[in-house]
Amino acid sequence: MNVVVYTATVLFCVCILCVVGVCVRLQLRWRAWLRDVPGPQATSFCYGNLYELICRDVVPVFLEWKATYGDAVRIWGTFGVRVNVLTQEPRLVLTDPVAIDYILRKRAYAYPKVRIVRRMLGKVMGYGLLAVEGDVHRRQKRAIQPGFSTRSIRKLTPLFHRYAHRLRAQLARQVADEGALVDLYRFVACAALDAIGSAGFNVEFNTLAHTETQTDGQVHVGHPLIVAFEHTLEIATGNTMARNLFDAVTMIFPWLERLPIGVESVRFRKAADVLFRVASELVQEAKDAVLGPASALYRTRTNAERPDLLAALLRANANMTRNNDEKHSVLDKTELSDDELAAQLSTFIFAGHETTATQTTWLLWALAQHPEAQDKLRAELRAARRAHNLAEQSEYGACDERRDLTMDELEALPYLDACVRESLRLHGAIHTTSRMATERDVVPCADGRRILVDKDTVIMIPLAAISQDPALWGNDAHCFRPERWFEEMPGKDVYSAYGGISFLLGAHACIGRQFATAEMKSFVSVLVNALRFVSDGRRTIVKRWIVSRPYDLRTHQDACMLRVCRAP
Repeated sequence: MNVVVYTATVLFCVCILCVVGVCVRLQLRWRAWLRDVPGPQATSFCYGNLYELICRDVVPVFLEWKATYGDAVRIWGTFGVRVNVLTQEPRLVLTDPVAIDYILRKRAYAYPKVRIVRRMLGKVMGYGLLAVEGDVHRRQKRAIQPGFSTRSIRKLTPLFHRYAHRLRAQLARQVADEGALVDLYRFVACAALDAIGSAGFNVEFNTLAHTETQTDGQVHVGHPLIVAFEHTLEIATGNTMARNLFDAVTMIFPWLERLPIGVESVRFRKAADVLFRVASELVQEAKDAVLGPASALYRTRTNAERPDLLAALLRANANMTRNNDEKHSVLDKTELSDDELAAQLSTFIFAGHETTATQTTWLLWALAQHPEAQDKLRAELRAARRAHNLAEQSEYGACDERRDLTMDELEALPYLDACVRESLRLHGAIHTTSRMATERDVVPCADGRRILVDKDTVIMIPLAAISQDPALWGNDAHCFRPERWFEEMPGKDVYSAYGGISFLLGAHACIGRQFATAEMKSFVSVLVNALRFVSDGRRTIVKRWIVSRPYDLRTHQDACMLRVCRAP
């Protein structure tokens, strides 16, 4: 018995010593690598400073930290108090433009997305461009790039107009003289999905035809692709404290990821299989149509005229394969497998419809809140149509490419461009991006400081907070004011890329940003010319999800309720 007690005592002491050793090591590690970075004390034992980001709107929180501690702030993650066993390393919150440029552009592949994020994106849409890193990302991006060239997007503009007109006609059928209250977000999301189906894959999803407007203006969408899409994302991104805590623990114990919950659950796999099955079928059908029999692989002319992204990708893929014998490295062999092609399609479906739908909806919502800006934009659009001798749009008539402004003509409209830029600044799809250091590094700052970063340090870049920083955009940075883009603003110099920082920078910058802005301009030009959008005074807030969706506080649903009337 004494031996058992003695052994248990020894083991207990060894455990205590191990715990103390880990705590001391973590403290010394922190003091060595982040000793000069100021930041707040942890407000929660379990969640550190992340509790504030979960319970409050992240934009004012990040701006408060910036105002108090500067452009580089140390915060604590899950189990983030200073003395504990399971603590993660402190996280860095960076708003410094030099540091952000260094991480996102100069050393993009040394700071990949956090593993949890990559895993979630991979499970939802396959391991396409958004979910891979390193050489695989380089190879996939090189293969996909031809489909997003200016020439390719220019060919797609008539398709954007086609679905914009279908959306306009759908809304017009519900509009009486006094207007009708509708959930604009659901309508725009369906039209955007139909547009990506045609422009991306040469297929008709017909999701607009599956919409049902209820008496209170809410929209029910019964299309199986929409249902599966929403169900998949709901399971994968359930924003509960328990989910955040579990995700953090899996960073310490990766084997927990295999538990049958969340993205590993049977319920999730059934929903995700719908998306993957659609993507795989589209790839096979497109290969049969675009490439044809093997004997005619590189000389098909009929389908060479298909303007959709998948056709362009397949043709580029075939050209790469043709000279495969001359290639020696992994990066040289840029052609994609069928599984990778299917993953790109799933990515296109998500990024091409979800982000564009939310950003277009936010722009129309902002125009409803600022009728003077809406009137000014409508006047510019109609003046442009008259200048190019375009007929006035009929309410229900079919459209052809000469009934609408071309991509080049839309790009030449300064106020439309300013409205799109201002909406992207205020309501960019991605509100925060996180990166993890793959090695020890020294991050430079604008004031000359150099921050020592340890391996595995999580770095958070609050995109939405940067885009609403009064130091960059003026004291009215939180307001929708397109005219600021005709003025001198520090933010325009610091983040000069289109959309500011909302499309990210460097190697991981959104490859479809030109596609998204062209679609936004096409939709807005058609809708604002024919319809008037009016706010009924209800409060719509930003739901900080994977994307920044509109959320209606009256119905407690993802929605943007606006009154739609005939334009004067």
